[in-house]
Amino acid sequence: MKRSAGDVAGLYGRTDELNRIMHFLDSVAGGPAALLIGGPPGIGKTTLWAAGMEMARGRGWSVLSCRPVQSEAPLSFSALGDLLDSVPETAFAGLPGPQRHALDVALLRAEPGPDPPDQRAVAVALLGVMRALTQTAPVLVGVDDAGWLDRSSAVVLEYAVRRLAAQPVGLLATVPSGDSPSTAAGGAPGTAESLRRWLPPEALDSVDVGPISLDALATLLRDKGGLQGSWPEVVELCEASGGNPYFALELAAALGASGERRTRGQPLPVPESLQPLVQRRLRGLTPSGREVALAVAASAHPTVDLILTACGNDQAAHDGLDSAEAAGVLEAVGGQVRFTHPMLRSLHYSSATERQRRRAHQRLADATAVAEERVRHLALAAAGPDERIAGELAAAAQVAARRGATVAAAELADLAHQLTPPALAKARIERLVEAGRLHLAAFDPGGARKLLEAAIELCDAGQVRAAALHDLARVIAYSEGLFACRSLLVQARGEAAAGSSLKALVHRDLGFVTGLATDGFTEPARAEFMAAREIAERRADKALISQLAAFDAMTEFVIGNGLRRDLIERALTNRDPAVRIEMEMRPRVVLSHVLRSADDLAGARALLTEEYAEATEQGAETDLPFLLMHLVVLETWAGNLEAAQMYAQRGYRVALAADSATLRACMHCARAITWAFRGPLEDARTEAEAAIDAGLRTGVYYALLLGCHALTLVELVSGNPAGGRASLAAVVDATAQRGMVDPGFMALRPVPDYIESLIRLGDLAAAEPLLESLSERARRLDRAWALATAGRCQALLMSARGDHEAASAALAQAFAAHERLEMPLELARTHLVAGDVARRARRRVDAREHVETARAAFASLGAVPWAQRAEMELARLGATRSASRDLTPAERRVADLVASGRTNREVATELYMGLRTVETHLSAVYRKLGVRSRSELVRTWARRSDGD
Repeated sequence: MKRSAGDVAGLYGRTDELNRIMHFLDSVAGGPAALLIGGPPGIGKTTLWAAGMEMARGRGWSVLSCRPVQSEAPLSFSALGDLLDSVPETAFAGLPGPQRHALDVALLRAEPGPDPPDQRAVAVALLGVMRALTQTAPVLVGVDDAGWLDRSSAVVLEYAVRRLAAQPVGLLATVPSGDSPSTAAGGAPGTAESLRRWLPPEALDSVDVGPISLDALATLLRDKGGLQGSWPEVVELCEASGGNPYFALELAAALGASGERRTRGQPLPVPESLQPLVQRRLRGLTPSGREVALAVAASAHPTVDLILTACGNDQAAHDGLDSAEAAGVLEAVGGQVRFTHPMLRSLHYSSATERQRRRAHQRLADATAVAEERVRHLALAAAGPDERIAGELAAAAQVAARRGATVAAAELADLAHQLTPPALAKARIERLVEAGRLHLAAFDPGGARKLLEAAIELCDAGQVRAAALHDLARVIAYSEGLFACRSLLVQARGEAAAGSSLKALVHRDLGFVTGLATDGFTEPARAEFMAAREIAERRADKALISQLAAFDAMTEFVIGNGLRRDLIERALTNRDPAVRIEMEMRPRVVLSHVLRSADDLAGARALLTEEYAEATEQGAETDLPFLLMHLVVLETWAGNLEAAQMYAQRGYRVALAADSATLRACMHCARAITWAFRGPLEDARTEAEAAIDAGLRTGVYYALLLGCHALTLVELVSGNPAGGRASLAAVVDATAQRGMVDPGFMALRPVPDYIESLIRLGDLAAAEPLLESLSERARRLDRAWALATAGRCQALLMSARGDHEAASAALAQAFAAHERLEMPLELARTHLVAGDVARRARRRVDAREHVETARAAFASLGAVPWAQRAEMELARLGATRSASRDLTPAERRVADLVASGRTNREVATELYMGLRTVETHLSAVYRKLGVRSRSELVRTWARRSDGD
């Protein structure tokens, strides 16, 4: 049952804010939504937040809540543990094994294994739990004082919230504003600016909590036993507190405790912040009480036993805790001890001297048994560089990384290199490099870059600097693109030790970058791969041998040596799933390009979907755009436009979340190629131009290639071949100079559309040599797609020259090649061209038949712009849409034979048609006659024959 704003007790003058919270809860039913409650300290954010949580519980929702504090911010997955503390076991039951294990390790419920769980697996697991909970009721995630979220929890929570689709999940969070302590101290990414990036603007709302009214403040003071003076005194107090209820109560308590008589008009002790109020509150504590309060402020999980132990566990410590409770500073509940208000904790800690804070952390380090907390306290207790502590921090960073807490690991690694004595240059460099790697693993390329550049600056030439250069190249490739990283790899190649694993990896990466960004997978790239393979074989590195065999299979295919099944088998046999490498270098991904280029769409799909399933289960979300880009292209070729669009949209969301220029380039081109067929064309054009721009800036040649190809398709379907030629001219010229031979290779796929643009513009002289080269290689290597598209272009060329018999012969060869393909969009395009050729030869019946076949195929595939193009061609032929509902002669012949009991193959043999052509005609017959099966066709056809 819903409650009205007036039903919430304990809130004064907050009717508007409560109504906003209830409106937010109502909106969650329509999908993910967030409400951020902002305002200065003490204004009442936490009280409103608690009221919202109670409203959700009253509605029967699942409520996940956490109230992080400053000292917990450095600890990994602290808030995540609180969020999931009350979640029933049934919500975890459906998680895949790797995700459940990663989550249990992260929450210290299980011991880490030899390989660290990927932090992305923890994030995917949280997403799975939230989705499972929504099966029974909406979910509200509540975070009070999000500015102190620990970074590990913030990263995985952001990941999950970003990827919620239509599930009823709400996020209610209080956020710092202005010069609040958490903002000034640079808390974790839980500030309002960060949280606003978690959801689209339309799903995000915020309410700024301001001062309460004079009437409400008077009621508050009366109910809470505050100042019981005259109305003018209440007005004076309201003005001094700025309407802040917490400040007003503290002021009233201070004035009441002072016992001083004052006349009206005497200045009130107006605090500029809570600092003076905290100091006033603490004046009533004994010295031991102050020490206890500071120990609580410095601890992430302050229990009564831990605090008493840290403070000596003597009578003074017990008296100190008692005095802090009596003063209203601390409260002990269920063995836990905490401040009565979160701001008191932050401000008490910040008001202590540096010596006092170090002493508190040292005591806590001596008292705690949790390794990660202990080493953090030791680091914060250190007065300067300390190699012993730095070594422990470095070891703790590795433990955190094995737990999958890469954010926490990166922070520990930062402390490690900061506490390393300057005289220990080697150790400092090694720790800078390790911190850089962990920052990259934690999706902080900016931080990784600074650390690695600092390490390189301190290094002399050699193996250590080569490793740092190699890592920095990965960072630059991720954030800026392949062009920018090549020089770093070249430098690393020159400094890496001969025969080392590092040398092999640098050769591999240089081959990859050279192949994609500069020269293509030809001789320069092959030389790098060969050098890497020699080292890998000497070292018996099976994982690297697998990767290089896949690249060898690709280069062999590109240069015209065909499909090397031996290399494919070697790559798959040696593949090691436990070795984590970049998605674009994984053997199954590389081999999928080869199979797809060889017209084996089913084989390519099997490899990509296997990789997709494995990556999803492992939580490897950030790498997915490299994989999804190729799935989009494959499904587009296969005519599965809906699936292609689904992959494109998911990849685009991941790319935006990862904030990587390279990933965005991949997904711009993926969306462009899908929308070039599916529409809308303006969106396709926009995405294509974005892909071209991103490809040029980042060096992702495939993004540039696909972007230009998509733009050409848009121009062709729009009847603008000049635009198509302009879009592809430079790309086709650059591709021709890369030594690529096999016409089926993905980089050469735009060539037929470029040739078609030239022919339609009448530039036959330019088209002919390109077409001759395409046809010769297609025949020699027997590439069905290349034979089909070359035949289509040949028909257009012959028709333009008036040789209609040669055009018909070319089309016959094209349709024969289509019989070997599972590419219905290409078949429909060939029918559209056949209609054009028949129209020029004045065979209008044949023209209408081909164009109607194309229109029906495009419509069934969801290729709206192309179906509309076919409609325009039918109009030119004098066949309106209503008239085209009647069966064409070919469709009547097919229907007659099918109704008489023939199979599709028997019909194809009897009518000298291809099997796919028969299937296309039969689909059109079903649609036009309104039938769904052969038996319905038999009955309908019999009635039609009787009527005739």
